[in-house]
Amino acid sequence: MAQLKYCTIFLLLFGMHIYNSEGVLRKRPVEADPNLDNEEENSATKLYFASSAGLPVAEITTHPLDPLTASEIRLAIFIVKAINGSSQWIFKTITLNEPPKAELISSFLENDDISVAAAGKVDRKAWVLIVNPETYESYEVVVNLMKIVLESWKPSKNSAKPPMITTEDVVLAGDIALANPDIARRIKANGYNLTQVVCDTWGSGYVADNPNYATSKRLLQVFFYGAEFTGDNIYAHPFDFVAYVDTFTKTVRGIESLSAQTTFEKDSNSSLYGNSIPKALANYFPYLRPSSTSSKMNDLNPVTITQANGPSFELHGYKLTWQNFVMRIGNNEREGVVLYHVKYNDNGNMRPILYRMSLSEILVTYGDPTPPYHRKKSFDMGEFRLGISSSDLAANKFCPENSRYLDMMYHNELGQSQKIENAICIFEEDSGVLWTHYDWTQGKTATARSQRLSIGFLATVGHSDYWISWRFYQDATIELKIKLTGVKNTNLMDSRLKAPSYGNVMSPQVFTAINQYFFAARLDTDVDGLENTVVVEDIIPIDDDDDDDISSTNPYGNGITTRETILENAATARTSVSSKKGRTWKIFNPTKKHPLTKDPKGWKLVPSGDYVPLLMKKNSPLRKNTAWTDYNLWVTPYNDDLLYASGLWMDNDGLADWVKENLTASVVKTDVVLWHVFGITNVPVVENWPVSSDKQGSTGFILKPNFFFTENPAVNVPVSSKPTLKQN
Repeated sequence: MAQLKYCTIFLLLFGMHIYNSEGVLRKRPVEADPNLDNEEENSATKLYFASSAGLPVAEITTHPLDPLTASEIRLAIFIVKAINGSSQWIFKTITLNEPPKAELISSFLENDDISVAAAGKVDRKAWVLIVNPETYESYEVVVNLMKIVLESWKPSKNSAKPPMITTEDVVLAGDIALANPDIARRIKANGYNLTQVVCDTWGSGYVADNPNYATSKRLLQVFFYGAEFTGDNIYAHPFDFVAYVDTFTKTVRGIESLSAQTTFEKDSNSSLYGNSIPKALANYFPYLRPSSTSSKMNDLNPVTITQANGPSFELHGYKLTWQNFVMRIGNNEREGVVLYHVKYNDNGNMRPILYRMSLSEILVTYGDPTPPYHRKKSFDMGEFRLGISSSDLAANKFCPENSRYLDMMYHNELGQSQKIENAICIFEEDSGVLWTHYDWTQGKTATARSQRLSIGFLATVGHSDYWISWRFYQDATIELKIKLTGVKNTNLMDSRLKAPSYGNVMSPQVFTAINQYFFAARLDTDVDGLENTVVVEDIIPIDDDDDDDISSTNPYGNGITTRETILENAATARTSVSSKKGRTWKIFNPTKKHPLTKDPKGWKLVPSGDYVPLLMKKNSPLRKNTAWTDYNLWVTPYNDDLLYASGLWMDNDGLADWVKENLTASVVKTDVVLWHVFGITNVPVVENWPVSSDKQGSTGFILKPNFFFTENPAVNVPVSSKPTLKQN
């Protein structure tokens, strides 16, 4: 194996000089990559300075959990290419390789975050997923950005295919499809030219039923829609076929006619029955709406929210402090916003609550049973990466004027860093009455209004728009609120028929199937320390929740109590919502006793979303990677490598797979992670068309203190009958 020339590099990196007297790149044995014998002889110095213009002061980072900067992304690329520059790597992922929890937990529990990082005790590292374009073999690479060395380079697990679908994948699939002469003929037969067609790219879905598709190294589905003019709502004009595109061989592997919701037989010439592409317009931009509707509902006076003295929170880099809450805001290309090290200042005592919390996966399924619609299934985080799908909130005027913003940094397949400006917005808003009481003995009322903090981002994946907001309240409640809006995904419907039972018609010949969205939140709790236990709390009648007989302990039958069941191991710690029992889950530290009750101090997870289960049949072959939806709450012992409900590779390496292999793993009095699964089941109606409002699709959950304090923290909020934020 050729050896890199030793050299000395002085770099102005993160505001400090780094010097490595032994040579910048220390190589370690690398397996399964034959190209490593052809390493370029260019010096590391030349490679680095060719790829970097230096490190701006604004990019100085001081904490191991801060997102990667543009310069760090460039440095990661430099190290990969210095080790092996002979391959034109496709960079699928470049993200922060989070330090093992063991390296940071003491600083989190002892409230010493900044000093640990500033002392340089924890290295910043990048995790890089690269693909060889000639073979489509993928490799996981870890590079140390502080020491500028390669730490590991290994082939992907079991030769797994990278699941993520990049912007380049989407564009390439569309270009390949539109260049296919058979597809061009179909488009022309439908009365459109290529410039009027928009491609909607999806993952391949279930392809084991088609050997031609199953052998592809990179297969994507491409659906087609028409646009009558620029800006037209394409989903009002669905086409009658789908293409299966292999982006590795750059070929179209198949073209299938779509059922027009008639029978399971696909008609290759649906126009025989008058099933031409629907041309009726259904737009939502005001300037594209019919003039007869332009004056409706425009008589409201605007409401603006201002904070004359600026925000009440303090934001220093990525560290946020507000109303006794302290946390760090992170982000990455897959999960979007990640909140780290959430603590509460309880009269000077910084008490830990959560080490890390984020949304872990989004699954979208459709209830249309007619092939090939059965392949329409999407993982909007594992495949399409929610963070990269974020928007510039300031440019779109999405957030209030009193907002502060953070950018997101990501990259393209060439490894070039790109920035989404103002991707995360942080703001306060009045949320109504926090508490109130009329004291009839005095004839007086005391009222405190609620001012909450919101940390949110907006991600658009195809037709779906997700507003994901972490909310913090003055009574110490934490809430995740997801608002689902956007446009319905549509299919062509036979002009002769009424909509079948598995969906509804949006406009003539435009059909939308019943669909389900499932969300998995990952909550790494450390309530007052690492030793946590989770119990199921059910509210039941005294004596027996299934027995209607009167007893001596409940002589009038009105007695109510709670029943707590400790979740002992990974097998038994799989439970679901029970609305009949008002089920919640309590997380407590058995070593920390409440001074009043002498019971453990804790927090409670309160479900507040849609809990219709996944309605796909249990033995359906389409259920691959969906087993995490089988329960509403999973509890696992902490594992550095278990971050995603569907798995890093989405290939039998997710939450359910881990639990299946570790059924006896204890989750009592240890470092635990809660996985909460909730969703939205949508039966489409015309009120969802041409665009859905958020009230037609919202979900989430609540975390609230449960004998964590000695009284309601909100009792200290100033009493006022007026909003705390001025509205003009």
